[in-house]
Amino acid sequence: MASALFQIDPGTGSYGSSGVAANAAAGVTVNCRITSMVGVDSIEWRIFGTHGVTAPTITLSGSPNGQIASFALGTAANNPNGQAYGIECKVNGGDSRFSESGDTATSAVFVLSPTDKRPAFIGETFESDATYGVVPRVAELLADAGTNVSGTAGGGGTVDLTTVSIATAQDKIVIEAEVFAEDQTTGDSAYYHSKASFKNVAGTVTQLGGVDTDGTLISVSEDDAAWPGVTYIISGTGVIVRFGGDAANSTTAKGTVRVRRMNF
Repeated sequence: MASALFQIDPGTGSYGSSGVAANAAAGVTVNCRITSMVGVDSIEWRIFGTHGVTAPTITLSGSPNGQIASFALGTAANNPNGQAYGIECKVNGGDSRFSESGDTATSAVFVLSPTDKRPAFIGETFESDATYGVVPRVAELLADAGTNVSGTAGGGGTVDLTTVSIATAQDKIVIEAEVFAEDQTTGDSAYYHSKASFKNVAGTVTQLGGVDTDGTLISVSEDDAAWPGVTYIISGTGVIVRFGGDAANSTTAKGTVRVRRMNF
């Protein structure tokens, strides 16, 4: 019976064991090679699921053509959880008399997150990590939760809560901030919920729809309407989420910043 089991070369020039997922560096070309061509008549490859990237184009080679499938990984992690590529290989032995003459195998390639974790991806149903296993969409759910931010602005001053990178050309992002704030002297408080969208074109970052440092205000509740609140400031290839409070007293801000990112 023809077998679809394959090995992965994660851009190092060396193939791993059959059926074993691999970690790779962003931007490399990955090669997948069918372990044995015995009994194989036809071959089909596809990327059945991704995380952080769009599905790449597969190039076939080898002898016969299709023994090896190659594709390039994204040049940068487009979200804080890394990249993932689910790979499927289907083969057929060419003998229509036997239903078992065909076979399918799956594996995956990962670009690890900054904390060295493999991201889950849509379509993943197998355990890819011997330590953590897989909960479907866990990486997406973690991204949806956002990043906790906090800081204290001195009287009449501001504090930068976080800086969101948009360094990859053709990236589009939307930043959503939900922030509570309190005057450390009077107890005056405020709540800010806003969004702002930005793009990177050939290395230059601009705000979609023109400059509006307040972004799109979804909800604002203030004891003191004179507070500057949350603003979005472009700095190089980053966007600063900044808070300004009371003109005279120190004001502490705490909240969550979420980022949605798309590359073209």
